[in-house]
Amino acid sequence: MRYIELAVIALAFHALPFIALAQTGVVQGYKVKASSMDLNATPPSWETISLDGTPQTSAQPYFLTTVSAGTHTISVSVPSGWSVGYTLCYNDTSCHTMTPTPGNSVSVNVPTGGYVDLWWHYTPIAPIHTLTKIFDGTLDYELYTPQRIPNVYAPHVLYEDGIYKMWYGGGGTDTRDRILYAESSDGLNWIKKGAVIDAGSDYNANDPTVVKVGNTYYMYFTVSLVSLIDRIESATSQDGIHWTKRGAAIEIGPYEWNARFVARPTVIYDDGIFKMWYDTTSGTDYFAPITEQSIGYATSSDGLVWNKYPNPVFSGFAAVDVTKWQGVYFMLLQGAWQGTLLATSADGISWQSKGTLISPSLMPKPENDPLYDSATDKTLGHLTPFFFFGPTQKPEAIYMGGGLPYGAAAYNHSAMYVYKLDGSELNQFLPTAASIQTPAPTSP
Repeated sequence: MRYIELAVIALAFHALPFIALAQTGVVQGYKVKASSMDLNATPPSWETISLDGTPQTSAQPYFLTTVSAGTHTISVSVPSGWSVGYTLCYNDTSCHTMTPTPGNSVSVNVPTGGYVDLWWHYTPIAPIHTLTKIFDGTLDYELYTPQRIPNVYAPHVLYEDGIYKMWYGGGGTDTRDRILYAESSDGLNWIKKGAVIDAGSDYNANDPTVVKVGNTYYMYFTVSLVSLIDRIESATSQDGIHWTKRGAAIEIGPYEWNARFVARPTVIYDDGIFKMWYDTTSGTDYFAPITEQSIGYATSSDGLVWNKYPNPVFSGFAAVDVTKWQGVYFMLLQGAWQGTLLATSADGISWQSKGTLISPSLMPKPENDPLYDSATDKTLGHLTPFFFFGPTQKPEAIYMGGGLPYGAAAYNHSAMYVYKLDGSELNQFLPTAASIQTPAPTSP
């Protein structure tokens, strides 16, 4: 992010003339869009900075010079539909990639002859029942091929100790997929931590699903060779960042319906049993027609050795996510340019389709995607949807990748989105009224 480096240099340079002034200091900084650190995003760049309640400037960057040394309150205006947080350094400019502290007002102690470097980070508030983009691919591991096309999808999110934790897939400039990790304080503004799993001697690793049992995280993910014969592997971790691979969990066969590949697992821990649903196909082509794609099912007592159910449990869809809530199994189905679909089950084996849960919509213009302008169809494809249950222990959001309809290449032209829920969307599918006490979900 060279523009950040330049901004930091500029701020440091502008601070120098004021350091020599006695009994005064400087308050300075930027107003940025948090997800991209965009210095020119509107309306954040237009907002007004106030000193002790008195408006001072709407400049970008802003400089409050000859501020008397001592304690002052600095605040910033917040437009409708946005939230804001701040990062704060004293006589330094290196703190602004840290997670912002929520709030539009902060008390600062202006140092004599020094400066306060105060950045304001704005995040759009995701409205209910609207797909909202939360980040694009920006890292080398997220920009596919030397053309650097944004490629992030397959999210899995847990909420622990006030932190949203996301594991997700990204395709890099070397055309290889890896599993990456990010954290957030609000589920919208994410700090990327980089790759945590790669394919090693294989080619791709992607499609993570994570379960925490006791103090151990279990991850299941797709690994593929260049030949695109996928298998599902597992790994364990004590912190969710440093992982030890445990080898293959599910491989192809022995049935005809799963003879080509097994991929894109979704796992829950239910009544002491690990339960997995996964993609598979009997076709000879990796991009087999939907009629040849099925969902398999397997169980494990220890999360490492798995027993396959002998028949597919659902057909005609791929890239599903399963959770269990109030005694009912819910399966999200990747409908791509049909939207996101839903199925339910009483036992996780016999499923009933419930139709469309989220209808398709037009895709906002990506920050880095040269194919967007030339695309005749700008419908946002719903890729790898994931049900999120957070602090309320109710369905709070659906995270997903979103891509343009470039055929198979759409999976390499995607950004990360969230669809906020009000918590009542699944009540109609429960066997009894949803007014009963909501138990903790078995899969976040």
